[in-house]
Amino acid sequence: MPYGISPRINDWSGALGVLEDATDALEQGRWGRERQLNETETLAGMAAWAGKVAVNASKQLQIKDLAATYNDFDKASAWHSNKGNEGIAADHNMTIFEAALAYGPTYAQVLTSNNYSLDNYDWFYALFTPLEDAVIPVGAEPHQPSPAMQVLALLGWGQGENYKNLVSGMTGDYVGGVDRQGAGVLPRATQSFSEAQLALLAQAQQHKRRSPGASLAVASHFTLINYDEPVAYSANPQDMRFVPPRGPGNPVASTGFNHVNTGTCEINQARYFDTAVRSKGASDGPASPHVPADACVDWHFSGHSHRSGVYEVAWRQVSAPASSRPTQPVRSIEVQSARDPGIHGPQPAAAREHTRFVVSSCGGPIGKQNLDHELDSWTLRPPSGTLLDPAERLIRQIKTLRSSRSAGRPLNEKPRLCVALDYLAVMSADPKKNIVPPLRFESVQLPASGGRVPIRLSPTVARLDCIASVRIWVFEGGEGRGGKALKIWHLVTPSFDRGDKGCAMKLSKADMEKLSRAVEAYSNPAARSSHGQGVEQAFFEVQLRAPKVRNEDWSTDMDCTDPWIFPLDIWAGSSDWGLRTWSFQRWQGERGEVPDWKFLEKYYKNSGYVGASEIIHTDKK
Repeated sequence: MPYGISPRINDWSGALGVLEDATDALEQGRWGRERQLNETETLAGMAAWAGKVAVNASKQLQIKDLAATYNDFDKASAWHSNKGNEGIAADHNMTIFEAALAYGPTYAQVLTSNNYSLDNYDWFYALFTPLEDAVIPVGAEPHQPSPAMQVLALLGWGQGENYKNLVSGMTGDYVGGVDRQGAGVLPRATQSFSEAQLALLAQAQQHKRRSPGASLAVASHFTLINYDEPVAYSANPQDMRFVPPRGPGNPVASTGFNHVNTGTCEINQARYFDTAVRSKGASDGPASPHVPADACVDWHFSGHSHRSGVYEVAWRQVSAPASSRPTQPVRSIEVQSARDPGIHGPQPAAAREHTRFVVSSCGGPIGKQNLDHELDSWTLRPPSGTLLDPAERLIRQIKTLRSSRSAGRPLNEKPRLCVALDYLAVMSADPKKNIVPPLRFESVQLPASGGRVPIRLSPTVARLDCIASVRIWVFEGGEGRGGKALKIWHLVTPSFDRGDKGCAMKLSKADMEKLSRAVEAYSNPAARSSHGQGVEQAFFEVQLRAPKVRNEDWSTDMDCTDPWIFPLDIWAGSSDWGLRTWSFQRWQGERGEVPDWKFLEKYYKNSGYVGASEIIHTDKK
């Protein structure tokens, strides 16, 4: 894969994206430093200029010259707050810091913005979905076509996808229209539903009509109903509506792609809902379609999103846009309920009632969920699949819950609470996420405060009450000691207090002595700052316990035994009349997310942590 473990949209990858999309200047078939940039007319064209302006504005980049930026390949590994896909580390059940430490200094690289290739379909269909666009009437034979016991319609993705969504998405976001998902979307299938697929579905419906008691299950990788990650399953159904689009160019200015159907298909959705979907309960308006029980799709299975759900829908009439005729009704799909069978338990699944949209999570990576903002959209879920039992009329989730401790082997399948908490901290820096930092410290005068350092917990973490104890790992080096440098780690073990005055850690006299020695060891007497000194390296460790969950207990599927560890900045102000203000905080920016490569090279080079520049320049001639 031409990506690092935590790919960043920095100046280099931004320039790369513009060059790939708006010019013909890049050599084909090569990646990274070996991929040459050629001087062509398109390099100086209007499209390239407009692309540079757009990416600078949308991603807060500072690209001045596309060619000069691209030719400085070292910038491909530069940290930036823009994350190409922030969830990759969580997919592996790791914090971004852990993933970058395992991967190395090139964690940020994005060597192409075009990660879609038709060549990969050979592997996709061979390994995952060998049957594409097929109808299987189970129990029927060619010489005896009916009745069948069950009918399966297996629909392929097609050979096209939309994941950048630059023009349609940005236009919809700013001026309204059919597409409200924005730029950079969970990929959508651009060739489904095809006319051939609709013909197959009609054939499957005929088999069901001729087979009393038979059910009809449709399977596709793309979703039809799938909530965007920030949207909770507890959302008001009136806010969970969309107008099934006939295509991305639908002239009716009604929302067709939005937070309700991420990762869907782009054509002929309206015909599928009109002819194959039976809604739950009563539907509004005489124009709402009615699909009989003996012809409807009973279950539509899909995946793609890594978020498990069983969705039920109904038709609703909405106000027609001013641009359309007043007599022309506009029908929308409203999601009546959204349930996770892995948390809410087995879900009803009787055939010939109404259509249920079943989205499986993921069988390999760690999945995600958001029931009611319980972890600010970062509730991690174990690898799982979906089991339909027609005899019991139930939909169940089959999941793995093995961890290194339970299995006695180095397995990493049970979601770790520490990963979710660390994502809350990292993603709280993005104002669009509206996440309150889970844990913050208040500056305090030590030892005047009696060693007490107030800790402010976010409402989410305070409600979960999942902190058992805290510790600090602080490094005592020897910047000003020469050969007398100790170069050791000290473990500071303050008590954790949940008193009436709020949470706090209380440092003992011995704890303060360790911190003071670490500050002194790192200070340079010749360049001593009047503002104070810091320590060379420190980490804060939060020992966790099972969170308190009132309803819908998702925590039983999480590993709460691993501690949450993050880089800590400790700063001791200058001593004034015997008083000294101490500041504790998680490092901001790069130091707060990824390892300090210079520190690792300085003290642990013999353990394999060579310099970042040496790694980045490995293939430089």
